[in-house]
Amino acid sequence: MTAIERPGESIARTAAALTRLLDDGWSPPLPGAGRTAQRWAALRDLGERDLPLARLAEGHADAVAILAELGCPAPAAGERLGVWAAEPRPAGSRPAARTAGGC
Repeated sequence: MTAIERPGESIARTAAALTRLLDDGWSPPLPGAGRTAQRWAALRDLGERDLPLARLAEGHADAVAILAELGCPAPAAGERLGVWAAEPRPAGSRPAARTAGGC
């Protein structure tokens, strides 16, 4: 019989797992480079192991892809980003700064 995990414990466990995952260098290929199958496989493999972790990792990977598409620098070590249900930016619009002095 397994113990039931309280919500706060589950959140802390998943956050710690995301930190370890990204610190260990997990980074699926960027979209548009002809490696979509590998990108999806990386997310699928993660989701098979830990779905909440995969959801957070997908949000981070998508944010990294958007930054790359905009010509912005990649996140700094230890920086975690996320984006969900985003729409393409209108033609001619500029990205808002994500940090003081950032892209």
